[in-house]
Amino acid sequence: MEKRRLRELLILLATLACVPATGVLAEGKFDGAYAGTAVLAVGSNTAECKNYPTSISIVNDQLVFVSWGGRSTIKTTVAADGTFSGSGQHHMFRGVVVQTLVGKVAGNALDADIENPACKFHLFLKKTG
Repeated sequence: MEKRRLRELLILLATLACVPATGVLAEGKFDGAYAGTAVLAVGSNTAECKNYPTSISIVNDQLVFVSWGGRSTIKTTVAADGTFSGSGQHHMFRGVVVQTLVGKVAGNALDADIENPACKFHLFLKKTG
């Protein structure tokens, strides 16, 4: 009787090992941390319009971009094809403006443009985790 129970337990464990865990720990296709530099494309090279290191995180296809020490935050959803678009407030030295983020995730790279009334940046970020 003991051998039968052991055999049943082994069969159960082998069966569970073959079941994908997608329903247990749902992960988005593009989940991870992406880091690099925001490169000034349009605008004067002032304190508010200059190249800066930045990062974006994606969890369960929900993208969060926080820059300038929290002065700007954009949250949006990444579509199945990797595209995203969102906007949020950016607290500049001269007041609060709307900043937009548009881009695409492909493979281990995130390519995007971020723009506010004073400047526009291009982001090419690599997946770091």
